Amino acid sequence: MAAAVKGVQVVFGVPAGVKTEVNKYVTAGVVADFSIALGGATDTVSDEDDDIVTRIDHAAENKVTLSINAVATSVLPAKGVEITGLLALDSVAFATGRTFVDDSKVDYANNAVKKISVSATHYPAMAADA
Repeated sequence: MAAAVKGVQVVFGVPAGVKTEVNKYVTAGVVADFSIALGGATDTVSDEDDDIVTRIDHAAENKVTLSINAVATSVLPAKGVEITGLLALDSVAFATGRTFVDDSKVDYANNAVKKISVSATHYPAMAADA
């Protein structure tokens, strides 16, 4: 009997466009999982009674964490290396702006592939070097 799905449709897993090579300059392998956190800075302006009347959101940045099942020849990316080739994920268009490695680590285990974890920050308003 063929499988049948009933009820609410659910989506899980890593999107197909993300699960291949992340960046030829960082590492090669399969993205096992990732997370994105939207962030930035916020300032407020108060009136004469010290009540907040205005909120200013600026300096947008997105924190990205990738866990990669890496090929054996992959090297650990250094802090500050730019990551390219990420696609738009959820509401973040990585093709706009620039993304840089904050830190990285490698894990080895018996009977397991080499795993590289990368934390990076995406700056959507940052232009390419002139």
